[in-house]
Amino acid sequence: MLCIIEIKLRRLKRKIEDEEFAARALKKEREEIREIISGYDENVEKYEEEIKRLKETRDEYRKKLQRKNEIIDTLEAEAKSRGEEIEKLTQELKQRGESVKEKSHKNKKKSK
Repeated sequence: MLCIIEIKLRRLKRKIEDEEFAARALKKEREEIREIISGYDENVEKYEEEIKRLKETRDEYRKKLQRKNEIIDTLEAEAKSRGEEIEKLTQELKQRGESVKEKSHKNKKKSK
């Protein structure tokens, strides 16, 4: 009977050793996974910072574009206004030129 107990005891010791070995292997694997996850967390933080920076840059570009569009609109309105003014002055010059021609034509007739 002592022999049977010794055999059972050896089997239990082996089983305990096997379980301890498996536990150490799982613990090592868990630590490796934690390191991997930690690396992912660092990458995620870096990517989040980069995304934030890119969004800020995008917003700055949008503001600049809006300002440029406003300037373009203002310049287009000024150009249109000046174009209209030029057209008006051109018409006035034509009328004055015609008036001067008529007067000089009348003056030529009177002097003859």
